[in-house]
Amino acid sequence: MEILQSLGFVKWLENKIAAGQIGYTGFSFHDSFEAFQNNHSYDNWTLAQIHTTIWDENIQAGTRGLEYAHKKVWRSS
Repeated sequence: MEILQSLGFVKWLENKIAAGQIGYTGFSFHDSFEAFQNNHSYDNWTLAQIHTTIWDENIQAGTRGLEYAHKKVWRSS
């Protein structure tokens, strides 16, 4: 997320949302739980697609990432 922020992505995205050009924000994720937490430093995601299988459950974000995202959403609602 730091790279996207340094490129001005967050400001661009929020401008597009404010202009009504983007209704929902989301990302597809294929990395570690720690990277998933870092990606959630932006609070306005409306979708996180977590790819997981029984073979990479403990390598990628997996169930732990899903539970983290769920708690974060319910805290902000």
